[in-house]
Amino acid sequence: MTEPKAEQAIPDIADAIMSNADYISLSHWILWGVKQVCGCNPAEWIAKQVTGDWERVAKAGDALVKLADFNEAYANNITIASDAMLKQWDGNAADAANRYFDNLATTLVRQKSALKQTAAEFRNLAYSVWGLAKTITGLLEDLADWIGVWVCTKLAELVPNPFTKIFSAAAAAFALAKAEAAWAKIVAAEKRMLNMVHGGCGTIAGCLGAIGAVKEHRLPGTYDHPGASA
Repeated sequence: MTEPKAEQAIPDIADAIMSNADYISLSHWILWGVKQVCGCNPAEWIAKQVTGDWERVAKAGDALVKLADFNEAYANNITIASDAMLKQWDGNAADAANRYFDNLATTLVRQKSALKQTAAEFRNLAYSVWGLAKTITGLLEDLADWIGVWVCTKLAELVPNPFTKIFSAAAAAFALAKAEAAWAKIVAAEKRMLNMVHGGCGTIAGCLGAIGAVKEHRLPGTYDHPGASA
């Protein structure tokens, strides 16, 4: 088995193309600069506090996938080794051993589907959280952009020119409306996060059901040689 890892829902290059609107955002580049200097992007940090650590959930799903693959490989090896053994061994003890190894391999294969189902649910939850974190990060950048525009227009109102004052007041009202709209979207995204948590209860219930299916297929105990005394 290999170390589980969390893979992004989409490759970095595709993510960059889909986020091309960020390249014309002043706040995006300011926050990018903050990350280069301080090691942390405030918008990304806030989004992570809201959505949680999706990577841990994705790693859990990947670990279950690897365990399912291990079970399948283990079952195949048992079957191959058992078949080779029975070519040179027969009798009651051989039949008992054959039943044991056959039951063991069958149980391992049955566990695979339950583990894969649970892994899929973990991954769906992880990538939903990842997408929401990206959305909130973008909305926070939009909010910062429009607040910056609003501040600039309010400063422009200080210029002693009637035309400038009228234009600046209109621009300030527009920027403020855009900022309020961005904040409303952030609040809506946070509500979606709460709904995701409630939906996660269903996901967890599904996981528990899948794990229960694994428990129904318990591995057999140690092999009891019929010719050996206890």
